[in-house]
Amino acid sequence: MRRRLLILFTALMLALTACQAEESPGGGGGGPSGSPGGSPGGGGQIDASGTVILSGWQASPEEGELLQQMFDGFEEAYPEVTIDYQPVSGDYAQQRIADFSAGTPPDVFYVDSSLAPDWIEEGFLLPLDDYIAQTGFDTSQFYEGYLDAFRGPDGMIYGLPKDASTLALFYNPDMFEAANVEPPTTWEELAAAAEALTTDEVAGICLSPDLARVLAFVYQAGGSIYNDDFSEVTFDSDETREALEFYMSFFENGSGRSPAQIGAGWCGEAFDTERAAMAIEGNWLIPVLEGDTGEASYEMVELPEGPAGRATLAFTVSYSIGADSANPDAGWALLSYLTGPEGMEIWTSKGLALPSRRDVPEPEGREALLAGAEYARPWSFVPGFADVVTAFNNSISAAIEGSATVDDMISATTEAAQGTLE
Repeated sequence: MRRRLLILFTALMLALTACQAEESPGGGGGGPSGSPGGSPGGGGQIDASGTVILSGWQASPEEGELLQQMFDGFEEAYPEVTIDYQPVSGDYAQQRIADFSAGTPPDVFYVDSSLAPDWIEEGFLLPLDDYIAQTGFDTSQFYEGYLDAFRGPDGMIYGLPKDASTLALFYNPDMFEAANVEPPTTWEELAAAAEALTTDEVAGICLSPDLARVLAFVYQAGGSIYNDDFSEVTFDSDETREALEFYMSFFENGSGRSPAQIGAGWCGEAFDTERAAMAIEGNWLIPVLEGDTGEASYEMVELPEGPAGRATLAFTVSYSIGADSANPDAGWALLSYLTGPEGMEIWTSKGLALPSRRDVPEPEGREALLAGAEYARPWSFVPGFADVVTAFNNSISAAIEGSATVDDMISATTEAAQGTLE
């Protein structure tokens, strides 16, 4: 029912867009109406004025300060544009769907990479290629794994990554020193380190029963869920089976435990409270570790290399423009500033977020996460992929409890993935 309503809305949206395009150049349909000039956003300026509505999920006080600094910089470059910032404190995706259905999206808003394929397919997002071409905005500085998360099946770009993080291996150096263990660089070393660090009170490694962690190991083994053009499901392979068997081996020998087995809400909590010596997480864990909730010391290294080489996952969020935006020119002006080198340098200056561009200074202490950006694979797939995540997560949870096997995991995930292509 939801899909039929969305398709109906898409047809209505296209009709509205056509009407708006007739009324004003660049209006609603998505072409820039100005000409290039100097811009701190990394490309040429366009003629923009009026109010631009920006929305995302609720920012922390620290992020709010950085946002205001970016707003100040933008308004210096575009004095004729006023920003109306409207953060969402509740269910963000639900609020956006309501806006899309009503034909009243914000001009610029966050899009998580996992949602991008669905929203692109439904026609909710404006392709940015005309703006990019006509203003000369340089997209070559974005890490490919982040930018590709917002490419549609037509090859067009529907958002620019505002920040990002890969996965890295967090480890407790005090525990490593006490066990005389070096940071692991291969699967074999990871397994040995986990066993050496495991005690009755401490898990060698906390491992989440989540495709958003396990898939990194699948890639490291040379496996995948789909082929390169997403036309075929490839999960049922020897490479995938090798990765899943390796992941499950930690639970089987007791050197790895899930958050539930540790009594934690997630692996970050288990690591922060020193109930796990290692955890696989991203930049979002660092504010937790540097807060007041735990006592763990920490260091990071890139994820250990698997049989097929290095791999990690790229988690990112874009700034995108609504296909039904009331002021897309002002939207592009803001979007290009926020994702350009000047705006992004402000946003990532405290290390709360990591840059998605190579030409922005790197925050200190994030070397392992930033190194992974060069080879990270985007956490973005096909419309309906949430069903694949659910199928996998349910099956691996059952396997950890002893009621399912690796073959069951492959079968359930393959069936769900096949359903996304039908």
